[in-house]
Amino acid sequence: MALQFQEICDIIDDTVGTNDGSYPLAVKARDINLAALKLQMIAIQAEGKFQVDDANHTKDPVLTCDLIASQRDYHFSQDEQDNYILDIYKVMVKDAGGSWVEMGRIDQQKEDGVDNLVAQMLNGADATGTPVRYDKSWNGIFLDPVPSYSWRTTEEGEQGLKLWVNREHSYFISTDTTKVLGFGHAYHEYLALRPSYVRAMRKGLFNKNDLKRDVLEMEADIKKYFSRRAKDEQLRITPQSINPI
Repeated sequence: MALQFQEICDIIDDTVGTNDGSYPLAVKARDINLAALKLQMIAIQAEGKFQVDDANHTKDPVLTCDLIASQRDYHFSQDEQDNYILDIYKVMVKDAGGSWVEMGRIDQQKEDGVDNLVAQMLNGADATGTPVRYDKSWNGIFLDPVPSYSWRTTEEGEQGLKLWVNREHSYFISTDTTKVLGFGHAYHEYLALRPSYVRAMRKGLFNKNDLKRDVLEMEADIKKYFSRRAKDEQLRITPQSINPI
């Protein structure tokens, strides 16, 4: 992160108040972390089939928990390393025989009479069995049907729910000298550019509009980059028949 510290000072000249006395390292670190979170959210919102995760994390972005008989809802806010969960994008459940099965997703908030599945979850008809679908609301998931069996660490020896998540990046501290952000390597300049713009805006510096333009241009480029399909997937063209007139 030392490079971002120095680059901020290069972008906004020290003579207008960006030395460590008026813009302390701790404040720079905070602004860099906010920029990293902004970069991550842009990437997550724009991502195609390649999931965004910070390589600085030492654990994979997969959570497991007990599946409990007769319990429909399960809530998650942090992973085992206390990183906040930003999104849940895949859920698997272990069936009664011990095999992992990916569940489909439905949305209880829809009002267009999707089918009886949503109605069943809303009207309290707690049918039991092997869960085959889930609803995601804020930091919780709701299973349907309600599980009729358990997979608990303390009893059956294994957990029965597995979730793939997007989580917040690994945060920088002011004493970091070699750490780099573990994703979006082509856009690490953003971690200096956005804090420089924020600083210029706070202080009413002459170059704030130029920096704002540069930030917006880079954000557009970031969206474009992360919206591309994964490079290890090949585009397949499927022929389509055309009915004669």
